[in-house]
Amino acid sequence: MPIAPYYPALIILGGAIAVAFGGFLAAYRQVDFDARLNEKNDEIIALQAQQIKAITGGDSYPYIVPILSKDKLMMQLRTEGKYTIYDFQATILDRDLLTTLLAQSKYKNREIAEIFNKSQIVMPLGNLGPNQGKDITTYTLDPNIGHRSFLITLLARNGQLSEYLQLHWVKNWWEVAYKVFNEKGVLKENIGKNFPKDQLWK
Repeated sequence: MPIAPYYPALIILGGAIAVAFGGFLAAYRQVDFDARLNEKNDEIIALQAQQIKAITGGDSYPYIVPILSKDKLMMQLRTEGKYTIYDFQATILDRDLLTTLLAQSKYKNREIAEIFNKSQIVMPLGNLGPNQGKDITTYTLDPNIGHRSFLITLLARNGQLSEYLQLHWVKNWWEVAYKVFNEKGVLKENIGKNFPKDQLWK
């Protein structure tokens, strides 16, 4: 059977197949290009997020632990996380001194700001590297009084934290409890085995 009469149709069919294949190939290449572009965009976004964390301090945070002797409390600053903490400042409120000064004051309403200033110390401490430790201040302890209580505000470029630090004299030694927290919840907590539970965070 002669196929010459079908040449035009075959040419058209071949052209249609070529166009279809070309369209498929172009679509495949476009999908592959889009996938690679999305992957590259994800990499850029992740890199930018890392850079932002490096600049702000990310999820790293500071906290204070007590280093104790019988009659002295050393407050040691430590950091948690892999990023540097920037523009750090610690404000330590001596709650026992505050209570004493308030009890002694005859004009609490007029003197409240001055009493608070006398009861706290504010320490700008600059930048803190990852997993860094630093002694920052000391307080006198008296076993005859038997307790000490502090409220600490920890402020840095990446946010603000609070910390309760309490000590009670139990069985001839100081039992310690501290809790570090922010608006999202508790970040770190340590409660001594013999710390009186009815005195926690009071």
